Amino acid sequence: MEATTQDTQNAIDRKTLLSYSIEELQAHYLQVVGRPTTSTNRRYILWKLKEAEEGRVRVGPKAQKEQVPHKVLPLRLPETTVQAIDKAWARQGLPSRMEFLRRALRSYMMELGEYEAAQSL
Repeated sequence: MEATTQDTQNAIDRKTLLSYSIEELQAHYLQVVGRPTTSTNRRYILWKLKEAEEGRVRVGPKAQKEQVPHKVLPLRLPETTVQAIDKAWARQGLPSRMEFLRRALRSYMMELGEYEAAQSL
């Protein structure tokens, strides 16, 4: 199988990247990925660049989230209950236990008629 021009160009680029200093790799990372890296691990930066070029890493600046103050609420539950909750959120296709609990809380608040509080979740 013959290598395409693009494959040859990528091979040349990767070979060239191997000779870059960490600072040059970080600058190239910024150019390719669109956001800086503080990593000084050569192998990691090279791997991340390859992943970005192959479309497996999100390219572009980090999404700016609205900074809303949060409070952490302690919630102590029996281990068997947590295991049951974990099975339930996985069955429902939810991304996490926390999302499951937020939705459950929102649903209960709506049931109670606490619509404004439910909407804030």
